[in-house]
Amino acid sequence: MKRLLSVSPVLIIAMILALPLKAETPYLSLHGTGKLEVPPQGGRPAALLEVAAERDEKGKPKANSFLLSFSYPGKRVTTITHPFRSGGGAFKLFLLDLTADGVREFLLVTGEGEEEAARAETLTVLRIDGSSLTEIFSKAISGGTDTTSWKYRLFFLPGEAGEGAILCLSLGKRGSCTSGEDPDPAQPSANAHYYQYDPRTDEMVQRGDPGEEIVRSGHGGH
Repeated sequence: MKRLLSVSPVLIIAMILALPLKAETPYLSLHGTGKLEVPPQGGRPAALLEVAAERDEKGKPKANSFLLSFSYPGKRVTTITHPFRSGGGAFKLFLLDLTADGVREFLLVTGEGEEEAARAETLTVLRIDGSSLTEIFSKAISGGTDTTSWKYRLFFLPGEAGEGAILCLSLGKRGSCTSGEDPDPAQPSANAHYYQYDPRTDEMVQRGDPGEEIVRSGHGGH
């Protein structure tokens, strides 16, 4: 007679919690100045990301000016730097692989204006190219006046095998990007817009309904 395998309920719960989530893909983030240790990825060693206030010739911090530094440690330290500005001293930085090359891109959210209700924010995607960062995508994600405002929320969804993560911008509630067990970027809702990297054009492209021509997003860096 075969013996039944007994499994502890605690073990079952732990196994369920360890399962990867389908709805969103992992990412790293830094909100405001500081340092972040970046794990190895795509054959590249661990790195150190730091964002600090940019300083003038006298060593004083410049208002709303920052310097992003990305360093690979070793006998010969390789450092990539990128200056940027953001009003109110506030910004957000996310790291995840959008191009499916095993190397994380930088998703930088900067803004203009001090009041949150009237703040105009822009999302910029930067890719590592040698010893510098190249912009491959840019889009306004919030704006308004003292009385009315609008804002996209960011979501990062997993792509198919061999594809980079999908960037979803939603004007609605959380469900407009992640509703259902298997979000379908080919059929976005009216309030959700999906973008994914296309290696054929080296651009982030907007995913539309089946049969529609793919609408290219604004591509910079030239």
